[in-house]
Amino acid sequence: MSSEARLYTFSQETKDHLRKFRLGTSRSNSPQAVIYLIDKQTKEIRQDDDATVYRSLEELADDLPDHSPRFVLLSYPLTLVRFPSSSSTACLSAYLLAGD
Repeated sequence: MSSEARLYTFSQETKDHLRKFRLGTSRSNSPQAVIYLIDKQTKEIRQDDDATVYRSLEELADDLPDHSPRFVLLSYPLTLVRFPSSSSTACLSAYLLAGD
């Protein structure tokens, strides 16, 4: 039995959305993406407020914030993390520690 402590959590709503996104895009012919962030108050990893599913990487790039890191989940089996050089060290550390 593991007693591993988690720094960040996923709500059931977020888990359901992740499952729906993963299953819904598995047969897609074009790439799709969603943006996730770490909520500083609740320490939860959740979808960005606008809940957009992007079908264009250019549109995705335009919507990423300039000074804050984000998780980008693609319909391809790969997760990208964007670290703008102007991000605070504390914010960068939060994203680095969130991975397993």
